[in-house]
Amino acid sequence: MVEVSCQLFIVRECLTGVFFGAKLHVQSSIKETDNCPLITDNYHVTFPPYRALEGDEQNLPAAVRLLLTVPFFALSLASTAVNAGDPKPAKVYLSNVLEPTSKGKAAFYMQPEGKDGDLFIGRIYTMDGKLKAEGRFRDAALTVEEGPFVFYHPNGKVESKGEYVMGNKSGVWLRFDPWGNALAEKVYNPEPLANILYTRAETMPAFRGGDERAFVRTIKEGVAASGAKPAKGQVMAAFVVEKNGELSDVKVIEGQDKALDDQLVDMIRSTSPWAPGVDKGVPVRVQMRVPVQF
Repeated sequence: MVEVSCQLFIVRECLTGVFFGAKLHVQSSIKETDNCPLITDNYHVTFPPYRALEGDEQNLPAAVRLLLTVPFFALSLASTAVNAGDPKPAKVYLSNVLEPTSKGKAAFYMQPEGKDGDLFIGRIYTMDGKLKAEGRFRDAALTVEEGPFVFYHPNGKVESKGEYVMGNKSGVWLRFDPWGNALAEKVYNPEPLANILYTRAETMPAFRGGDERAFVRTIKEGVAASGAKPAKGQVMAAFVVEKNGELSDVKVIEGQDKALDDQLVDMIRSTSPWAPGVDKGVPVRVQMRVPVQF
């Protein structure tokens, strides 16, 4: 049996890498057998500063040396695990107009820097690591600006600062020259942009799970069931998918027969609502053009 006694503070200080002068008392006792007499050894080992067990470790029983080695090995593993579980935030590479691009074409990069309440903090840097801008975003992917934002000149001075609302600059923005002198303010009104009509959004509107063929089939079957005059060839229809998915401004722009066109318009309206289009994480109005082949 091996008994080890040492004061707890010695182990704690060792684990932090600071070795203070102290003594470790080890008593080794092996029970007597027919081939081995009773052996009792006492060890007194001094830990001088920064020289733990130097020159004395070979005199200790193997079990004691293992006991002293395992905490350091476990601490090393724990440190490695913590570092492995804490990856660096992913970078988003941006062009010189702050649009997403590849690393090879990037002038800047953006990365997340934590949260501020319900908003996400993002910072934009030049490729050599200088801060270009910092602000708040609605989403973790940092695609929709929301709240206070600051842009910087290359020399680190503030270039402009103000507020974003749903990805658009809003209200009064203060501007400064590279020496810190105030320039004329700019006032932004995001309201006209709220109802802008897109022809292409990051996520386009979708009919019942995104099956465009099902939409065309529904239209053709509805027209056929109405008893309208059979059509041949292609008819081009247009409509707007609103932010709530409802359809508006439905019309036929390349038709064949007025009665057929009217029936086609009614059938398209009946497919509402659609999944709305989305741009920068928010619903937007999208103009759609769909050919229907009869």
